[in-house]
Amino acid sequence: MSLTYTRIQAADTDVLFALEKHIFAEDAWPREDFELFLSRPTTFGYIAALAGVPVGYVLCQKIADEAEILSIGIVPAHQGQGHAKAVLGYTVQALAQLKVNKLFLEVRRSNAPAIRLYQSFGAIPMGVRKGYYDSSPTHPEREDALTYKIPISAQGD
Repeated sequence: MSLTYTRIQAADTDVLFALEKHIFAEDAWPREDFELFLSRPTTFGYIAALAGVPVGYVLCQKIADEAEILSIGIVPAHQGQGHAKAVLGYTVQALAQLKVNKLFLEVRRSNAPAIRLYQSFGAIPMGVRKGYYDSSPTHPEREDALTYKIPISAQGD
């Protein structure tokens, strides 16, 4: 069964927040963050669904010919099945059509599966943001963020 994608609209705040809580639990962004991002014309993204049921999303910000992943996730029951790779691939293709040539992101140093995903898209390490992520019940210490750039023009069709 293939994923289907729906462009995120401001009315999707509740769906995004529910996905966020399910995916990230105590590390989830507050609902207000989604409201803020979705009120900006530079924010866009997609909800990924299987048989009409949302199982993940990607939220990005696009400015000129660059974009940044704000958040991306797949619900735990559907992780490890290639859905994150499909969502990121769909996003990269959409960004290429929007004439974006660089996609930036940051990821927890400890998030090996996400790092492997980004590397599979040719992510280039850019640097480290020391103590970027706040501590939380699931991450008791502040954690560094690794920053990456994915060159969109290098992606195949």
